[in-house]
Amino acid sequence: MAKKNFDPNIGKDTQFKSGEEAAKNGKKGGVKSGESKREKKEFRELLAMVDAMPMKAPAFTEGLRQLGIPEEVIANLDQKLAKAFALQRRCLSGDPQAIKLWLEQIGEHVDTIKHEGLPQQNGDLVLAPKKND
Repeated sequence: MAKKNFDPNIGKDTQFKSGEEAAKNGKKGGVKSGESKREKKEFRELLAMVDAMPMKAPAFTEGLRQLGIPEEVIANLDQKLAKAFALQRRCLSGDPQAIKLWLEQIGEHVDTIKHEGLPQQNGDLVLAPKKND
């Protein structure tokens, strides 16, 4: 927690006339930044906790059975795995945003693949280079 006693000498030794005010404002910004970081961390921890919660949705699990997902996977279904299956379903329906996200997550999207040794033109990847006749 930030100190409650503010040092009145902070900023007096700066070369600018507004040094003291800048130091006070900088301290306020640092306190707010710390509060914001703590809030974000708490929210990430909450999301991780929700992701680990078991998923009990009969309609969803029935859909997984129809896809041929093994019963032991369905029995251990959590929120994170359910989201993966939902994303896969969107990909299979042809959703281009879902497909891009899927490829990015597994490291096969064009932007995430290393292009060393592949044909390039002006720094861009050339997927079908023109043949010189």
